[in-house]
Amino acid sequence: MPGHPDTLVAWSVPGKNDGVRVEQVKLGGVGLTLLALADLSVFDEAAVDPSVLPRLGAGILAMQRSDGSFVSKWVPSEGGPQTDWVSLFYPGEAALALCRLGALAPAGREPATDQWYAAAGLALEHLAITRQALQPAQVPLDHWALIATGAWLKDPRADQARSALLLHHARQVAEAMLSRQQLGYSDPRLHGAFSSSGGTATTATCLEGLLAVRHLFQDDLPMALAIAEACERGVDYLMRCQLRSGLWTGAIPGMRQPSPAEVRIDDVQHALSAFLGEMEARPRRAAPPQATAPAATPLPAAAVGVAVAGPIGADPIGTDPNGAGLLSASLCHESLALGLRFLLACQQDDGGMAYEVPLRPAPLPQGRHQVREAGGVWGLALYLHRSRLDQPERKAIWKALKRAFEFVLRHSVLERGQRRVIPPDASSGFLGTTALYGLALVEMLAQPDCPDPAQHQALLEELLAFLLSCRSERDRFHARYRLDSGEPFRDPSPYFDGESLLLLSRASRLLGLSTYTVLARSAGDAMFEAYAEQALQARELSDLCKGFYQWGSMAFTELYLLDPGEDRWRQRTLAMADWILTVHRVLGRRRNTGYAFEGLVSAYRLARLSDAGPTADRLRESIEAGLLKLCRWQVGGSLQLSQLQAVLPRNPLAIGGVLGEPDETLLRIDTTQHQMHALMLAERHLEGLAP
Repeated sequence: MPGHPDTLVAWSVPGKNDGVRVEQVKLGGVGLTLLALADLSVFDEAAVDPSVLPRLGAGILAMQRSDGSFVSKWVPSEGGPQTDWVSLFYPGEAALALCRLGALAPAGREPATDQWYAAAGLALEHLAITRQALQPAQVPLDHWALIATGAWLKDPRADQARSALLLHHARQVAEAMLSRQQLGYSDPRLHGAFSSSGGTATTATCLEGLLAVRHLFQDDLPMALAIAEACERGVDYLMRCQLRSGLWTGAIPGMRQPSPAEVRIDDVQHALSAFLGEMEARPRRAAPPQATAPAATPLPAAAVGVAVAGPIGADPIGTDPNGAGLLSASLCHESLALGLRFLLACQQDDGGMAYEVPLRPAPLPQGRHQVREAGGVWGLALYLHRSRLDQPERKAIWKALKRAFEFVLRHSVLERGQRRVIPPDASSGFLGTTALYGLALVEMLAQPDCPDPAQHQALLEELLAFLLSCRSERDRFHARYRLDSGEPFRDPSPYFDGESLLLLSRASRLLGLSTYTVLARSAGDAMFEAYAEQALQARELSDLCKGFYQWGSMAFTELYLLDPGEDRWRQRTLAMADWILTVHRVLGRRRNTGYAFEGLVSAYRLARLSDAGPTADRLRESIEAGLLKLCRWQVGGSLQLSQLQAVLPRNPLAIGGVLGEPDETLLRIDTTQHQMHALMLAERHLEGLAP
């Protein structure tokens, strides 16, 4: 390079390079030349002069600025460095070449040196900083930056501060790519392409980038699954595009150009690179082994033969006559796997949970919702009871729960043996937050592989002690408490009372904490009288009864299983099921009603235990029809609504989330969590689901 002794660069010259008017140096050309010769030297040391590689590296450094950015072109006849033209891809190509040079230390050649590695890190840092504030739709599909980042972060010299920044940038670019993949709903030919035009170079380069960073997200189950699925779809698309006969056999034009006027070498070259990367990755994507962790303790059998309280409504409004009986075991498994992916993706860096996720790529909404965040943690813990949970999923759940309760400990105080949660950005505490974190701990402690059980048991007892300090008159609970003192206030809430009752009853039965059994029974009687009895007797709509419904049904089921001789719990559960179906007419509601099926499956379970055949059959028909309908509201599911199919670009974090209503654009964590719990209960208690 002129003015830079002891450098080498690759020149583009008129007559040899199309469209080049004058001699010039292109940064990308230098980077690719260095990459090609570095790879060649690995296979054949004699093929490359020992001085060439470091001199090419010096040529790249001559085009790098102090902030890590690069001059994209150097044209001597026009004064040297050209600042009016910037390439998207050249900086990544140069950074990758420097990474490769920094890793080389062949015998008798230039030793590996920090100089090249440091320059590559500075270049990638500059890209990350300039894109840090971009909206998801603005992030460029820079595959070279991803490939270089994957190489840089593999090196043991990676420093922690820069690594975090580069990992964030890699996630930005990867999510931008994932959001643009075509899922073939408007044009099935393009299923798997990363371009609406079907261009194979774009698809192949996105695959190169995603495959290069897949190892960075191996402990992030939602992202790992998203990348694996996208790469399989993308490779399959390229395979379908490849010409199988004729003069240009092997070329890979776009699907919309099956008889192309031209074929391009870069389409083939990038596709071959993607194929090689996918061949390396796919052996590790075999069906995961079944979990070796012991299954949850079986629930105790309850007495059967108890008389049925009354018939469940014979005409559940809104039932799809073609839907009942089609809630298969495979559909439950698919939906639950997607739901777990969504819940895990909702966890934030601080261990808290995002309670809303945009359907299209966009920043997460600002603000927090303490009860829904706690509910998301409970939803994750409930997954631990699934016998079909594989080992990577189980590992990811325990990791997420550990971070979640580290968050709880940071945002709580312990006084007089009572732990009071102090949620960030909250003006007061909601008792439902305490109850839901307590429920998560109960589910964790019920697992034989629960880590640090004594520590988690102590935390549960501290939360229960605070819960009891918030009791109001007549065995109910104040809805809120003051953050500074813990003093309870506000009238009881049917939601928070129901959550607290479920905690007391489930802790009593599942963990044998009999200290709370008497209180659970008296609270159950008081809450049924306050929230449900009048609505059931008068057969009238009631927001109080609706709010208490699923919590009361699940809690009453626990109390009945504790002592099947106390038949009022079974009778009340079945009566509330009749009310939700025939008075509230839950199957005809426009909004998502997944919460109701937590209660309906509980009622079905008790109907089966008491040998109430017709009642159980009617409940099962309603459950299958309702849950089948709601499975269509899940993003990424095989039955998803046409409205969801048409959403592109789509937020990768939204995969597995469930709509609150068909036209919604934000996915709430509690909507997904309740529907997934209902499906878990159905999977466990609706015997004989079709395969």
